[in-house]
Amino acid sequence: MRYLAVTADYDALECACRSLEEVGLCGNLFKEYLEINTDGVFVEDYEKDESVYTRKQYHKALGVVVAGELTSHKKIAGGDLVLRPLKVGDVFGVAAIFGQSESYVSEVWALSNAKVVYFGEDFLEKLFCRSPLCAISYIRFLSKKIRYLNAKLDGFASPNAYSKLALFLLENKGYSGSMTSLAELLGMSRMTLYRNLDILLEDGMIRKDGKSIVILRDDISMLLDPSDEII
Repeated sequence: MRYLAVTADYDALECACRSLEEVGLCGNLFKEYLEINTDGVFVEDYEKDESVYTRKQYHKALGVVVAGELTSHKKIAGGDLVLRPLKVGDVFGVAAIFGQSESYVSEVWALSNAKVVYFGEDFLEKLFCRSPLCAISYIRFLSKKIRYLNAKLDGFASPNAYSKLALFLLENKGYSGSMTSLAELLGMSRMTLYRNLDILLEDGMIRKDGKSIVILRDDISMLLDPSDEII
């Protein structure tokens, strides 16, 4: 791991702010505030297979992946449960800030050489006090994550073909490969796979581009089975 002062890597900072803007976290306001305050903002480089966060060693900061790829997983009885890949533009570390716990909720490792920009808790607190709009955007971001996690739990508790497919596509930001392999991976027949792909296509959730499936709506509604009654 190599630590860099944020002032030494403007390109990484620009990338992080763009990514925050894309996920609805007012990256432009982050960028404006960084012009007068960079305390608590830093960049770290990681080598492949290096630990980024463990249960006991982590930063109280919001992390933005600006290069490479990470993976988040949780140790459970019998092995590791892979939670999701973290690619360029992804944000992590929400559970590490504004809380009293002395341990992190999962472990994060580098799948390749990677770079992360961190925005520390103190920096975020000062920014949110200065900009209520930025604070509201963060609350909305957290609300979306809570809805996503609840839907994910529902998918684990009572999985069906639609939710399994939608969850897989969301976690992997699409798919590229044969439909036979995808059906085998998800444990369903090709007929079931195609039927549920057609539903996603008709609902405007995805589009097919040759052998690739592209996500069009990266939101929680994709996990809801359209046959479920919503109250």
